[in-house]
Amino acid sequence: MISKREELLMHSELSSEKNIYISIIVPVYNVEMYLRDCLDSILNQDYSDYEIICVNDASTDNSREILCEYAVKYSKIRIITHLENKGLSAARNTGIANAKGKYLLFVDSDDMIISSTLVELYQLTQKKQVDIVYFDMDVIYQDAYKKMSKNDEERINSGEIFSGRELFCIFAEKGQKKSEVCRQFIKRDFLKEQRIEFYDGILHEDELFSFLCAMSALKVVNLNRKYYIYRQRLGSIMSRRNNKRAESVFVILVQILTFWASHTFTDRENEAIRYYFGDLYNTYRYYSCFEEGKEYLEVGGFVEKALYTILQTAHTSRYLTLNKEQLSCIEKARHIIVFGAGKAAMDIVNILRRKNIHIDAIAVSNSDDNSETFCGIQVRPMDSIAYYLKDALVIIGVTEKYSQGIQDRLEKLGCKDIIIPLKVVN
Repeated sequence: MISKREELLMHSELSSEKNIYISIIVPVYNVEMYLRDCLDSILNQDYSDYEIICVNDASTDNSREILCEYAVKYSKIRIITHLENKGLSAARNTGIANAKGKYLLFVDSDDMIISSTLVELYQLTQKKQVDIVYFDMDVIYQDAYKKMSKNDEERINSGEIFSGRELFCIFAEKGQKKSEVCRQFIKRDFLKEQRIEFYDGILHEDELFSFLCAMSALKVVNLNRKYYIYRQRLGSIMSRRNNKRAESVFVILVQILTFWASHTFTDRENEAIRYYFGDLYNTYRYYSCFEEGKEYLEVGGFVEKALYTILQTAHTSRYLTLNKEQLSCIEKARHIIVFGAGKAAMDIVNILRRKNIHIDAIAVSNSDDNSETFCGIQVRPMDSIAYYLKDALVIIGVTEKYSQGIQDRLEKLGCKDIIIPLKVVN
């Protein structure tokens, strides 16, 4: 039930509505421990022409009471309440639909922004008139109580205007991506004209939203400035391993593939999209390791669900497996290396991840023929980790044709503990 006070706050209008330049959208769901820090950081700005739209997504803790307390004290805050929990995408879409500002800033309710954020973004957009401003963030890791930079990669010319696709290509060519929506300051009319919104009901929703924005924006700018403070906490949605994450990334892959196939791109743009798509595919492959036998999707539309079912039906049984005795030895090992970076090795990685067994590295004969990572694990040439092999258990994740040759080579390098998985008989 919505209280009388909350109902009045929800329908109240700001007296200075015509002066609102920035709408800050804050989705709120069960974050009573962090919500005050978030709101205080937004209210402590060196700028005044903004509103704060807090979308209470049916919180069951004291978040609603905290929102009402702040809304009574600060006229900049508006509360919109979902009577049932709809998820982050729906909360952000509700915020966008009710925003009055020329530009939108998304702040998650357990995060913060620095005090100069709004004034500097206002000044820049007044001068540049761009669709999107990209910027950097700091990360606070709750478990280690340390602050770490999110972006210490090679810098891109700060303040230079690009098209969305051009900057997307530059990011990809430098091995970067800025897909988190909380690192973007977006023109509201741009989203309206392009009919871009968050895909409802999925996780990793930023990946699709940001891709569509980058592909459609005519003028964007990148700032090498850390305005956002992201709190990485253990209980957050994105810190959990669950099958919905794999399902969500699958949905995003299909959506990107559909967009990719229905539009025309330059060779450079195609290569950049390939990088973005490949990175997402590796994410999907990583999270799909945590649940077996999933033959249907619970999220996504008809196309995603139909395609997933077809792929699952066509999927053959895995090639390699491990018996109880082998798994018992692996669980006792100090270091674990999987040799191979193909389908057979994927079978082994999947089995170990479902058992929560850590893999130290992927070994290959020649790293030039493989990517730098496999399922998110560093790939190293066998010869470069010879010293490491003596104290590690190595699982040979290759087909029967090559396993004996690999075993002989490992033994010559001093490896004492080697496991050859069993071939699955269909």
